[in-house]
Amino acid sequence: MSKLPVDDRLAENLPAQHHIKTMARNRTVDEWKLQTIRPDSHWLDCLVGATLAASIQGARLRQLDGLRRTDWERIGLSKL
Repeated sequence: MSKLPVDDRLAENLPAQHHIKTMARNRTVDEWKLQTIRPDSHWLDCLVGATLAASIQGARLRQLDGLRRTDWERIGLSKL
């Protein structure tokens, strides 16, 4: 087990994947690939899964209150 604080272990694990822009079904999508130097992405998977579950249960960010879905600007993860 690493002796790093949890925040540092999470930050170290998040870059385990990188994206490549790919054309699929007449649209551009981000295809995620594991980096060979950091093959472990369990923490990222858990973070994404927890975020998805919270969204399904109706959790919302306060910054999005008052915005209709049509007002949202589409951005890629690289701009977050």
